[in-house]
Amino acid sequence: MSCGSWTSKQTVAIYSAALNKLHTNNDSTSGEYEEECPTCLSEKEKGEKLGCTLNHGNPKFRRRGNVTKNKRFQAQVKIAKKHIANNYVSRKTQAWFPGEIRSIRSYLIPHNSLPHTMLWTMLLFGITQGLRIDEIITMTVEQFLFKLFAIKDTHIQNLYHTVNGKTDGGDQDLVLWDDSYCPDMSSLRMVLLWVRLSGIKSGYLFPSLEHLSDRSVLASGKHDHYCYANVLKDIKFLHYDV
Repeated sequence: MSCGSWTSKQTVAIYSAALNKLHTNNDSTSGEYEEECPTCLSEKEKGEKLGCTLNHGNPKFRRRGNVTKNKRFQAQVKIAKKHIANNYVSRKTQAWFPGEIRSIRSYLIPHNSLPHTMLWTMLLFGITQGLRIDEIITMTVEQFLFKLFAIKDTHIQNLYHTVNGKTDGGDQDLVLWDDSYCPDMSSLRMVLLWVRLSGIKSGYLFPSLEHLSDRSVLASGKHDHYCYANVLKDIKFLHYDV
């Protein structure tokens, strides 16, 4: 079932292929698609297990066969493909130039709201550390190793944290350095500011929008992390519309 988070024009073909693969792995769901027979069902209620006269010996008590072979399914696929051909507009995510990142900052920061500040912190932190989206949204406070922070007087020079990437095979150590030459683009300062503004002390560093406004949930550390689909939507909006 589509959840609406995939927007590629290849989605229809991907889902159709997946359904076809699922059906061909089972004898009862392979071959031509057939609907159940109302007459067979009626005869079954009367105690006749061999089906109706037309299907005697081969009763059709339930739907069977490959649903992708069904004419109604195929008709809907054609409608979907026609709609895509007439309405689909490519909005791929692409790398940003430094000037574009500054433009995004100029757009997000003046909103002076937690959701916009969180989004800017996620983007800047991810860019600085070279993290994937799922690594950013699932980052927790516990991944920051406070004892290894470099602090000189009252200035925090770096933050030490771990990350477990898609192919890492285990926790990897990373250091987030302060940028004193360009403080407005320092992800270290934004992370510290974000922790201060949000009041998060444990759990996910970037909470879901539903929990972001609930201080008690944030303080307890029992909040959900920011939604992956929302990040993709936000990034595409910033890239194409800001």
